[in-house]
Amino acid sequence: MSTFGVFLMRQSIASIPTELIEAARIDGASELRVFFRLILPLVSSTLAVLAILHFFFMWDSFLWPLSVVNDASMRTLPLALTSLNSEHGPRYDLQTAAAVLTNIPVLLVFLIAQRQLIRGVALTGAKM
Repeated sequence: MSTFGVFLMRQSIASIPTELIEAARIDGASELRVFFRLILPLVSSTLAVLAILHFFFMWDSFLWPLSVVNDASMRTLPLALTSLNSEHGPRYDLQTAAAVLTNIPVLLVFLIAQRQLIRGVALTGAKM
């Protein structure tokens, strides 16, 4: 996920016109000021997308916690979902209810960041 994040941020920052950065430097802005006042607001929607994707990736991780966690009290939610099987077969009612409950935080994160996502999509085709 980190390699994708570096590529995504690099492409987003590379799409900023150099004329804007040069104009800020001519106006006397330091490198930090150019970054924090110009570049960071322009790539905020990309940062929101990267944060959401990273959250989804971490939320749904299964193999790493499966190989690391030994204690049942430290299981992640995807691991806990697999433990809802009984001796007599899978309990589909419990698995479905638990799957719905584990998706609520993902939905909340999406609803909170929805404005940034829509802003990013709307600015994708806009000329600077």
